[in-house]
Amino acid sequence: MTIHQLIATFLVMTTGLVLAQAEGELGSKQNPVRAFMPSGEREYLTRLRCPNCEEPKYERLGSFGDGPYGNILDGYQLTCENESNKNVVYMDMYHREYRELAPVPGYTILADLNDNCTTNGSSTQMDIDKAIEPGKQTCISNPASCGITTFDNSIPTTNNCMADYSATGQFHVPCVSVFDQLGGKTIYDVILNQQTGAFTFDLDMDSVKPMSVSADSLTLYAAGSLKAALGDVAVSYGETYKMEVNTKFGPSGLLRQAIEEGENPDVFASANMAHPEKLASNEWGSPVVLFARNKLCALTQPDVEVSTDNLLDVIMDEKIRVGTSTPKADPSGDYAWELFEKADQIKEGSFLTLSEKALQLTGGVDSAKPPEGRNKYGWVMAENQADIFLTYCTNAVLAQKEVEYLKIVAIPEELSVGANYGLLVKNGTSKEAWQLAMYILSSEGQEILREYGFKTTEIEK
Repeated sequence: MTIHQLIATFLVMTTGLVLAQAEGELGSKQNPVRAFMPSGEREYLTRLRCPNCEEPKYERLGSFGDGPYGNILDGYQLTCENESNKNVVYMDMYHREYRELAPVPGYTILADLNDNCTTNGSSTQMDIDKAIEPGKQTCISNPASCGITTFDNSIPTTNNCMADYSATGQFHVPCVSVFDQLGGKTIYDVILNQQTGAFTFDLDMDSVKPMSVSADSLTLYAAGSLKAALGDVAVSYGETYKMEVNTKFGPSGLLRQAIEEGENPDVFASANMAHPEKLASNEWGSPVVLFARNKLCALTQPDVEVSTDNLLDVIMDEKIRVGTSTPKADPSGDYAWELFEKADQIKEGSFLTLSEKALQLTGGVDSAKPPEGRNKYGWVMAENQADIFLTYCTNAVLAQKEVEYLKIVAIPEELSVGANYGLLVKNGTSKEAWQLAMYILSSEGQEILREYGFKTTEIEK
């Protein structure tokens, strides 16, 4: 195996290309069936077959809290044989391009709806692992096929990044740059141990760790909706304390995932409490502190006849294109789905209709990026990609400043969804990181947040 292939193996193992399997029976809360959106859930359910090869009836029971992948679960009741055999199956609909091949216990599954039902025709875990393995090996043998670029004669020689080979057979590569889905970069320190009597090496997984950030700077990861506000807070803090603050903004869920995969900011500011609380539960940092609030508004095209009073009727109209951010990747999308749940309590069937028709235009790994310097919500609406876009009120205000003809409509009280923003400092970090967090909570930091439309937690004087 070449050095390039060894590094590719390292990347495969550390950047999430191979996902760990959840524990428990498939379809349980501990191991939910993975799919993408309600249409993917229904596609899976329609491929299931009862023991007598009949298609089971299914009914959505509602949402059931976070599952093992950190996503809200849906519960479905399956019924076979004249309603004498009932089971509840839990599903996670936030796995893009994932199609489950195995059946839940007690059922068989069709690979395709045109297939014939047999009692032993379902895919086993061995079948699934066998299907995954060739792609994994292709990635290792040909890194470029997975989007991993390697270069000849490119061992770095500056900034303490010189690779070295010792007489004991240890190959030390101190600077392996890994770019994430958001364009950020983490530099890893890697050690390879030479096998006896050969010029091949084993990767020492215990040695793989991100290089520490220099002591004269801090790194702040924050939700995209905080970019303008916390960008100004970071500049103000830096000028006050003569400390450089490097910032990275993006969907909170993707930032949390990047941290879980090894990236190491000093401070994380999320557009919800769930993402920092999940990191805190894994002892990345503590405590999680509420530092600002936001809420959803409807950003609309000028020709859409909509008001607070008729908003639900308008977004339910099949002719109206409703835009949202991407659930789980971006809390703004989660809050839109929460609004859909509230709509379902007012008008039955609203959740299914709205979640099916919603256009997830921002916040995802594959979402189109606006031109440099453009507000992404103003750009989406100016490009006429949606008639109504459900986003944070602070985002709507910034979009309207850029595209003046857009309208902002308040969400009715019965559908209103509030967003609580959580702040978390990494365990073991410097006192300057805690100082930055306190600055965000200070009167100076909170005043900047208010200027951008956030509701703050500062005690009034």
